[in-house]
Order: sequence, then C-alpha cells, then structure tokens
Amino acid sequence: MDRPCLRVGVIGGGASGLTTLKHLLEAKDRFGVDIEARLFEAADTIGGVFENRVWEGAELVSSKYLTGFSDFRLPADLHDFITPQDYVQFLHRYCDEFDLWPYIHISTPVRMVKRFKNTTSDFHAGACAASSASDASSVFSSPRFLGEEEDSGVEGLVEHHIQYQLPDGSIEFWTCDALAVCSGLNYTPNLPSIPGLDRVPIVMHSSQFRNRHQFGDNQSVVILGVGETGQDISYIAVHAPTKEVILCHSRGFMITPKIIPEPVIAGSWGIRSEDETPTNKPLDCAVASLFDTMYLPQCLQKSCLPWNVHDGWVRWMFWTISGTTCGLDQWVGGVHDEQNHVDALFMVKTTTAVPYYSAPYRSNSLVHKIRRFFINVQEPDTKGRIIDLSPWPTHIDGDGVMHFMKTSRPESERMKNRVVKPDVVVLATGYRVEFPFLEKASDYPVPTGCDVRGIWRSDDITAAFIGFVRPTIGAIPPLAEMQAMHWIQHLLASKVPVAMPPRSPHAIEPYELDFCLKRRDGRDLWKNKRGIEGESYTYQLALDMGAAPSFTWALKNCGWKALWTWGMGPNFNPKFLLIGPWEKRKTGMEILGGELWGVTSRSGGGVFFVTYTLIPLVLFATLSLGVGIWMGLKDAALRVSKVLNGAVMGVLKWARELKRTRGGNWKGRGKGKAKAKVGV
Repeated sequence: MDRPCLRVGVIGGGASGLTTLKHLLEAKDRFGVDIEARLFEAADTIGGVFENRVWEGAELVSSKYLTGFSDFRLPADLHDFITPQDYVQFLHRYCDEFDLWPYIHISTPVRMVKRFKNTTSDFHAGACAASSASDASSVFSSPRFLGEEEDSGVEGLVEHHIQYQLPDGSIEFWTCDALAVCSGLNYTPNLPSIPGLDRVPIVMHSSQFRNRHQFGDNQSVVILGVGETGQDISYIAVHAPTKEVILCHSRGFMITPKIIPEPVIAGSWGIRSEDETPTNKPLDCAVASLFDTMYLPQCLQKSCLPWNVHDGWVRWMFWTISGTTCGLDQWVGGVHDEQNHVDALFMVKTTTAVPYYSAPYRSNSLVHKIRRFFINVQEPDTKGRIIDLSPWPTHIDGDGVMHFMKTSRPESERMKNRVVKPDVVVLATGYRVEFPFLEKASDYPVPTGCDVRGIWRSDDITAAFIGFVRPTIGAIPPLAEMQAMHWIQHLLASKVPVAMPPRSPHAIEPYELDFCLKRRDGRDLWKNKRGIEGESYTYQLALDMGAAPSFTWALKNCGWKALWTWGMGPNFNPKFLLIGPWEKRKTGMEILGGELWGVTSRSGGGVFFVTYTLIPLVLFATLSLGVGIWMGLKDAALRVSKVLNGAVMGVLKWARELKRTRGGNWKGRGKGKAKAKVGV
C-alpha cells in the first residue's frame, strides 16, 4: 500500500524558507512520510534580505556561532561577525549540502494563495510523483474556493491553491496540503507621513541605499530611524564628504554592543596587544543557559526576577565602563518612559555611530573623571566630526527647512535654534509586514494572530509563518530553524500520527516559559511585533518537541567540553540534536565540544565573566536549589499527610466496622463490665 502523501508549499527563499524546505525533505526519510515540497522565490536567486538589501560595510549583528544552523555551520576562518555576502554564500552551500536546488523555483513569484475544499480524502496516495500543473490538477476533484458557498469556515478547508508566475510570464498553479510562509519581515517599506517631505531634493528608503556616493558632496543628510540600519547609515554618512549628519528618533533607544568591549583600565593597563588572543566574545554567546532558562523552576522563570536581574546588570555594567545607563557609551537618546526596561525593548546592537553623537554630551564631572581613569570603554577619535541626534521631524516648511518635535530632552534643546535644510533624507523606518499574495477571503492569519508559539493559529496547523519573531538579542535564522522543526513535527503528528516516534524518556516534560516581551507604556511588542526573549523562546520550542535533555542525561552522556558548552553557553540549536525527533547526537556533540566550546570558553574578560556569567549563575542556581528543596519538602509533607490521613481513615473505618458487628453502645457495655467486676 502506498504511503500517505503530503504536499507542502514554501514561500520565500531566504534563510527561513531554506531551512523549512530542508527539514521537510529530511522528514521524508526520517519519518517515512512521502512528502513533496516546493519552494517559490520571487527573486532570481536565494538569500532574501541578505542578497537584496545590503549597503557598504554591512555585517550581521548576530555572531556566526548563533546564526549557523544546527547541523551545518559557518566556516571557522570567518570573522565572528560575517558580511551578508558571506552569509549568502553559506546559504548556497547549505543548498548544495542537502540537495535543495531541485525543489527551489527562483524567479517564480507567488501571485495568490487560496483555500479550497477538497472533496477527496485528506491525503493523496501515490500522487506526489506528479510535478506539472496539469498533473497536479488531475489529483483533485471539484475544488470549491472559499466564498463560493455559504459554508466558508476554516474547518474542512485543508487545501491551499498556489498561483505563481513563471519566468516567461505564464501563470500556473499547484495545490498543497500545507503552506509555510517564509517571506520575511523586510518586505514592504514603511514610509512615514511627514508634511512637506516632497520638498526635499532626494528622499530614499533604506532599502534603496547602497553606498556613500548617494549622499553627494557637501550635502545636509538627515536619517530617520535609530535602529541598526539607521545607525550604520549615519556612520557611513559622517565618513562621507557631507556638510552635516542628523539622526532622528521618536521615543529613544538603547545601545547594547554585539560584542563585549574590552575596557581601558587605568589609562592603558589591560589593553591587549595585537598578538594576544582576544578574550572578549559575542554578546549572544555570553549567557549561561544553565539556571537561566534550563532547569530554572517555572515559578522563578515566570516571575519578574530574571528580567529585573538582567535589567539591573545591564545598567550597572553600562555605567561602570562608560558612565551612562542609557546604553553603552550612549549619553543621549535613552528611553525615558515606562518602556525603559529590557523586557520591553529591542536592543540596538550597532555601536559604530555612538561616539559621534555622544561626544557633545559626555560628562566631565569629577566622579566621571575618576571612574574614567580606572575603567572606561575605548573612545575613538572622531576627528571633530559629529552626528547630531534630534527628535522626530514634524514637517518641512515652504523654504525646505525641517522642523522637529519640542521635547525636554537635551538633544531637543541643542537643535532648537538650528536651521536644517536637508538635501538628502534616508528613511530607515523599517518595513510593514504584509502578505498581498494571501487571499483575504480565505481567512489566512497573520503572524500576530498565530497563537501557537507565534507560528500557526490553533484552529489551522496547515498554514504556518516561519521567521516572523523578533528577538531582543539573537538571530532570526536559528529561531526559524527551530520553528520549522517544531511545526513539521506537529503537522505530521496531526496528519500522519503513525509516522512520529514516541517522546524520548530522557526529555524534560514540557511546561510554559515566559518568553514574550512585555507591554509597557501602551506598547505591546509581543502582540504587535512578536518581540521575544530569544533564549526562553528557543528552549520553549525544544521542550515542546521533546528535544531538551534532562540534567542527569547530560551529565552521563556529554563529554566535558560539550557539557561546558551545554551549560555555560546560550541555547545554541545543536544542543537540541542530542535527543528528540530530530536527533543527530554525534553531530550535536561534535559541534558543542568543538566550535562552540571554543567561543563559550572565552571569558569575555574578568569583569564581564564575574558580573554577567558567574553572579547570575550562582544566584539562580541557589534560588533554584532553594525552590527545589522547598518543593521537595512540600511534596514530602503532602505524602506524609496523605499517609497519616489514610491511617486515620483506616482506624475510623475499622472502628465503624467493629461497632456494626458487635452492635449496641460501646460506652454502655463498658460501664456494665466495670460494675460486674466490682461486684465480683
């Protein structure tokens, strides 16, 4: 008998789409399910945003150790932070390694996706061999599109009808059982409405920016937006022959370095010579997951304590080595309202522009002079060049002069008498997450409507959104890989349950973690932007999949280097190859004990190691032990209580039975016997 056939369409050829395709093909052999998968990419090559939206000097803000996939790693000879070009080459090698090319259709934009009712069975035995549009159409009978009949609920609408355009312009279709939308966050530019913006000679979105030559000579350049893109572009602008560079923000931001800085101690002590091995390490490799996410009792993990400890540590370290709590060496533009907490912020991990807008605001008080003598971040020479930080513009008047919001911030005071007549405006204002190819009548969700880990909607597992969560620190590609494994496992368990292996007895039982960014000052970054704490989210997916090993299993089975990485490193994806449905134990152990041991064993410097790694580890280990002892005593007390209660109930039952068998009143009979003895 033919195996059940499952068809899955993947939309998008970036990192998220490619890892989804790879795991679909792997599932075919691993779980014995006949799967046909196709990936549709509108561009003429793979790579997504890493290929199509890159500017000069760009490099990733996540390290290669975290950005690589679980079983396919970035080359050892590359820098810790690679360029987008390096990453695209890596994705090409990924396709070569796992033979993905036959399933990828480039220059093939998806024009429309609809649901329809399938009047045959859920699966199509033996039908996966069909590859042409005509073959596909013969598999299904009488498709009924949503909206063509009164019964238009999602229930029963299992199939997805994909209309796509071939390179020659012709339109074809393919019908599948499940759909993975992996089109990415950076799809449609977000263009703010600013009256008079059309009076500026050159206005471009950051997606159109490529190099400094676009600024021209002696031009006034204004960049709107202070995320990593805006920071990078302002740095490029201040190194170009521009007249002035102004960087605008609306509500403040927090600079957090992507790599732990090596501070200058006592003027020059501690500065590393060029031939010394660096001890600093990427920030996304610095957290020790042991007792931070792994094995932290649920009552602690879901409390505000971990967030508050992290927030306090971040600000203490910022002040200690740079003198300000707004961000690392960030003397202006901090978040001043209720949102000023790490549980409600997207960290900005690019620091190149910071010295240029902090220079006018650095304190020269005695306290900071003393602190600066003992320890301070290195302050590069800006050669007199400045980036002026400014509030958000309100309008451009008829003379082409830009006006800014009036606030109580120091940057507003500095800019209030400035006449800014921009020649070039760059809108580093991000993107709107839109899906014009999903038919509205088909009731497809959007990522913010997906209530199962932000991946799919609970009433419809056949439509998933991969790669749409945003971590405070971390990278989207490894999160997308975990999401793909999670979704495919649950999709197959739902549709072909006989194919899935049983849960490993060595896996920790799943429980709920607190991984969502919080709502503060009226802004809900989880609800509106799927903002997450990456470490907790990754571990939550691993728990769900049965891929998080128990403490005792890890102690027994991991070599000492792999064990160190497993406990003292972050939640690298290779950790979750050790057990579970996607197990590749040998590969996982080799990566943990090799490449990742190398970066995890770096101290990051004594100050950093003690404050960021050792103190939190000891604190939460102690608290976890205390909670464990308390829970153990509580359980023991409950067991003793149950035993005593059972004993009491047993005695009472025996007494009632004795009373029933003897009859009469025990008390009266006892008195009668006593009187008889006296008489004798």
